[in-house]
Amino acid sequence: DGQVIDLEKISKVWTLWINSTPGILIYLANREETEGSWIQIKKESIKRMPILDVRKLSSYQVNLMVALFDRLKDKSFGRFGIQFKEASDMVNSRTELDVELIKIITGKDINRQNLAPLYSVLASEVRFS
Repeated sequence: DGQVIDLEKISKVWTLWINSTPGILIYLANREETEGSWIQIKKESIKRMPILDVRKLSSYQVNLMVALFDRLKDKSFGRFGIQFKEASDMVNSRTELDVELIKIITGKDINRQNLAPLYSVLASEVRFS
């Protein structure tokens, strides 16, 4: 809607995006395997990674995301594997972030059950320590 968005709000929106399951999957798709349990990502890969274009969001959407950030900022998320295992069975901080963020971005009425199959696959197939 053409409103200027201050840097603090942009930072909160991008922090939500990068920590959401879609953001994590984009990050993992751009990683490079290394020895052991470490991963590496090069600066060039980061520059090419898609990120949520805050300019395309309405001020209403931005304000909803900022409120979501403020609500979640002090919650514990734990290790990825545990997050996805728990998320496939019940509501936790991971599902709250993903469901609310997707609702805000798409305007669709989704719930945890819609994402449970994705969480199950991530919990069983991808090992996050």
